[in-house]
Amino acid sequence: MSFTYTPYKQQRSEASGPRREIDFDALNEHMVTQFGPKERRMVGIISGIYDLGIQERDPYEVEWNEKDSTRAGATEYIEDGKRMLRITARPTPGVALTVDFPQIIVDKGQFYEGESDPKPLRLLLNGEFTKESTTEPGKKELCVNRPLWVQESKDDVTGKWAIAKTNKLHKLASYCDVLDSEGRFHSRDIGKLLGKAAQFKVHVFIREGKWLNERIEAEGGVMEGVPIPEIDPSLLHGMAMFGNIDPEAVRTARRSILNSCKRALNYDESDLKKLLESGEFTKPAPVAEQPKVAPESKVETTQPEEWPEDDVPF
Repeated sequence: MSFTYTPYKQQRSEASGPRREIDFDALNEHMVTQFGPKERRMVGIISGIYDLGIQERDPYEVEWNEKDSTRAGATEYIEDGKRMLRITARPTPGVALTVDFPQIIVDKGQFYEGESDPKPLRLLLNGEFTKESTTEPGKKELCVNRPLWVQESKDDVTGKWAIAKTNKLHKLASYCDVLDSEGRFHSRDIGKLLGKAAQFKVHVFIREGKWLNERIEAEGGVMEGVPIPEIDPSLLHGMAMFGNIDPEAVRTARRSILNSCKRALNYDESDLKKLLESGEFTKPAPVAEQPKVAPESKVETTQPEEWPEDDVPF
């Protein structure tokens, strides 16, 4: 399976079927039992790359520095005696990535479709978070928590454009050994991550007796001598928002991914919207009841809170 991510030019209905009641408590227990009781460090395979379109971004704060102080929308303020900058980020293309762990087999099919369908454990590297619905006031919907931002910057020395080395996409590309000969990673090469292996820190557990949490952090490349688990190529998918869209990739997309796509500034003009509303596309029937989400919009799937932010907001 190959996938080509088409970079965006930057400044430089789903068919329904019979609804099925899901025993989420039993499903969650199954996930935790299959994973085991402790945090683990394992080799994982990047199994999905999902184009999220151009997304609005929240303002971010950094300590004052000359370079960021010249950014459009930068506002200086003092906090605890330190000079700080609050910067309004421009809308940016984002992607979501899934990671499969063939060492752990889970059988969600027995809970969703009622038929056994064992597959590798699949986690969303970006995490998930509940947000206010943009279409149904008063309701919340599950979305991708931290899109991986696809934005290139110009090297002040060489004048060449590439994804910044502080960007998590660059770090992941380095772990997966897909940088170019000059150690750079470009947005056009994001598809090269599909099917590649890296080392991850992972934990799947039930919090407060009922909330399923999935935590995943990329830690580095696969160490020499460590075996890389095999994965069925049919499980690898790349989903674009424009152009030739693979319907099977759309079917594999988590609800949070599709919800985030629908929030994209360019979703209304996308081929993905046309596919979803064409009446020709069918996705597994939605369940009658959504998984319960913890209070205060807590995630069903989260990134570790201790993850540092990128040095630059890409």
